[in-house]
Amino acid sequence: MDPRNDDAIASKPPVKKVKIKGVSSIVKKLIEELSSETSQDSEVMEKGTGGFFDLYNTIINMEGQEEVAKRDVIKSYYNFGKHLRIVMIIIRKIILSEQLKHW
Repeated sequence: MDPRNDDAIASKPPVKKVKIKGVSSIVKKLIEELSSETSQDSEVMEKGTGGFFDLYNTIINMEGQEEVAKRDVIKSYYNFGKHLRIVMIIIRKIILSEQLKHW
């Protein structure tokens, strides 16, 4: 151990605690809200009720669902394009076969 650090610690004045009226109750409420269980109730989303974490979780869940929905739309367009190509190939074959009949 470094003796200089012991002297520095001993020479520090004690920290004064300043108490502001009303702040402790606000801090207690905030700690209680932050440490409380979150609900998965749809009312939180619809009416904006619930605690801080309920509202935060609702936002995060909705953003996650939005990302999933975007991916699903992209996949749907891709699958639609694949099937459209197949249909176009079939139509082209039918048209060519009809044209060959008339030759």
